[in-house]
Amino acid sequence: MSTNPTNTTYNVGDTSYKLAGGTIKVTRKAGNTEIVALTDNGVTLINLSTLTTSQGTKEVTVTYEEKKQQHLI
Repeated sequence: MSTNPTNTTYNVGDTSYKLAGGTIKVTRKAGNTEIVALTDNGVTLINLSTLTTSQGTKEVTVTYEEKKQQHLI
């Protein structure tokens, strides 16, 4: 992640996740880069629901344009 979301703390049992402020940095084959918001329609977060199953840092997978990368939240 280029920038973490504004809110990175959740309580066990929470069911909504605030991704505003979070971004990823995308590097194109030509070498140019762009910053994409986590709230962009093309961004998918996998395992997001595990953030609130128990305490502690969790790994989520961010997918954008068929590329995946894991991040700790």
